Amino acid sequence: NINEGLSASRGGKQIVGAAMMNNLGAVYGEEGKPSKSIDFYEAYLTVARRFGTEYDQAIAYNNLGLAYYAVSQYYEAVENYKSALK
Repeated sequence: NINEGLSASRGGKQIVGAAMMNNLGAVYGEEGKPSKSIDFYEAYLTVARRFGTEYDQAIAYNNLGLAYYAVSQYYEAVENYKSALK
C-alpha cells in the first residue's frame, strides 16, 4: 500500500520506506502491472527528492522510464530517462 510506504518514510525511516516503494514497483512490473508500478515509483521519487540522494532520484526516474515504456507511453518514458541522466 502506497500510504503505508509514505507513513514509514515519515517515521524517520525515509530511505527504508523509499526502498520499499521502489521494490513494490519492481514487483508489480514483474507481475505485468506496470500502471501499478508507476504509482509506487512516483511515491519513491517523491521521497527520494525530499530525503534521498541524486542517485536515488536517478533510480526512480529510470524505473519510471521502464514502466512508462511498458505501457507504451514513450514520451513519458524518454522524459524520465532524460531526468535520470541529469
